[in-house]
Amino acid sequence: MKAVWHDFAALSRHFNDASADQSRSSKDRAKYLGLMKHMQTKRFVTDLANIKDVLQELSDLSLDLQRRDMSVPEAHAAVHNKVVYIQALCNLDKPGRSRDSTKSNGKQNFQACATVS
Repeated sequence: MKAVWHDFAALSRHFNDASADQSRSSKDRAKYLGLMKHMQTKRFVTDLANIKDVLQELSDLSLDLQRRDMSVPEAHAAVHNKVVYIQALCNLDKPGRSRDSTKSNGKQNFQACATVS
């Protein structure tokens, strides 16, 4: 997850270069082109951002639940609060932290890569 998020532009360039590499078979070039086109959709980038945010929230919850001084009612409340927060995070009307970083001055770009709807 971190590799795709942080190296999105490099991965996109690699897929683009591989799709134009004449030393590869036409089948492989078509696969790379398809992967590049798919990962440059707004939907893919938004889903990637949502997954990143949800994984971060689950990591935080896991650390909270490992505290030795946490009671069962506190653990229940922590789980409930994370569930509510994650549901709100996945609501398209309420952008998450990572989803905010997918916006570039209102343009359809992510890490200097153009995205399409």
